[in-house]
Amino acid sequence: MGEQESGLAHGMHIHIRYFAALRETVGRADEDLELPAAADVAAARAALAERHPALAPLLGRCVAALNRAYVAPETALTAGDELVFIPPLGGGAPRDGTVEGGAPWQP
Repeated sequence: MGEQESGLAHGMHIHIRYFAALRETVGRADEDLELPAAADVAAARAALAERHPALAPLLGRCVAALNRAYVAPETALTAGDELVFIPPLGGGAPRDGTVEGGAPWQP
């Protein structure tokens, strides 16, 4: 089978890894994603939000790492890349001194 017949002439596959809330939302640690040949990180983010609508609000707050380096949304992707969206870290007490349920926070 030629490259044209396999569809690789018009697209590429990248590997997506999920952590924290993203992993919980999609119910898996990773998956492959097919994208157009000229796709960038922003296009991958949009494709994932379409594939997993519950990810959309989370992805908007994540930073991206491509092949273990932080990248901007306009960074071009190439076949075989590993893309990770890293959610913001959470924890600690809110600024008003309360915790979930409205109880005062105590160290």
